[in-house]
Amino acid sequence: MKRARVAVLVIAGLLLAGKAHAVDFQFYVSNVMSAHDCPVGAPGCSADVRASSLAFSDGGIGLSVTSGPGTDVIADYAPAFGGLGALIEGQAEHNATNPDNLVAGQSLTFNFDREVQLFSAEHFNASHKMTFSGGPDYELFVDGQSLGTYAINQGVVAFTNVIGTIFEFSAIAGGDPFYVSSLAVAAATAAMPEPGTALLLGLGFVGLGAARRRAA
Repeated sequence: MKRARVAVLVIAGLLLAGKAHAVDFQFYVSNVMSAHDCPVGAPGCSADVRASSLAFSDGGIGLSVTSGPGTDVIADYAPAFGGLGALIEGQAEHNATNPDNLVAGQSLTFNFDREVQLFSAEHFNASHKMTFSGGPDYELFVDGQSLGTYAINQGVVAFTNVIGTIFEFSAIAGGDPFYVSSLAVAAATAAMPEPGTALLLGLGFVGLGAARRRAA
């Protein structure tokens, strides 16, 4: 818990200093976390939500999430939280041939209503835990350009100077299935943090992820 408090203080200090206006889009519900983001128009987060696209809004930033060809986006809330994943169109959820997370060949695209800086992404595995085998697990595309592959170590991936409007997480062969459980971003139109400040902010969100992992 001490690590979590330090992480919260780091983030809060940066926000109060006006050096970053971070928004934590949290796409899952946990009994240890009070804040979360439900899809726009959905009656709360008590049941899974499946659609061709899902919209979210937090901190004045709008977001539309879509999945790859032949799949629907799903916000996995019940019976246990996971985050955002994909389901094959026309097939029922929760069966062996249609898991609701991202598996090789599937992707989720996050289209923000403005340019943002991505600080970190949090992920749960297929068992709704934050443990992974070491990856790499996905390729990240920003505005159509590949930034390479990433391993989900301990459930959180931190980014430096990743700025854009459209972010695609594409699961790759050999990686672990995963959900996109949260994204920490800041509007790029605001004064962007200096490199050292951005690093502290990213580490702060990593610390929060570690605290959530221990509490889950």
